[in-house]
Amino acid sequence: VAAAIPAWTAWLAARLWRDAATPAQRRQGLVLVTAGALPGETRRRRVARLAIHPLSLPGWLWLTLTAALGGVPWLWIMPALAATAVALAALGSLALLVARPQRRAVHDLLARTRLTADGPQR
Repeated sequence: VAAAIPAWTAWLAARLWRDAATPAQRRQGLVLVTAGALPGETRRRRVARLAIHPLSLPGWLWLTLTAALGGVPWLWIMPALAATAVALAALGSLALLVARPQRRAVHDLLARTRLTADGPQR
């Protein structure tokens, strides 16, 4: 049971790496575009986007809990800070969505990516 969250996070990262979109985005015909990126930089931006995407919050929380249970008192601080940053960015994205629906989310702004409707539906 404890391996479900990291397995799901790894599966999601692999799909994003391969398809340039999450499975739900791919079903909607959306694809992730990294404008002005060098060829090797495109995949790094996809992974960076996933690391700060609100969907990654369970993974960061799982990592924090695992580190806290590991017995080293200070080991949980970095993933806890990452989880806090992701949660705050998700709240900022929600506020942007409510204020201006056409605005890009915080994780897209930070990773310099954009979703477009160019991809084939699966």
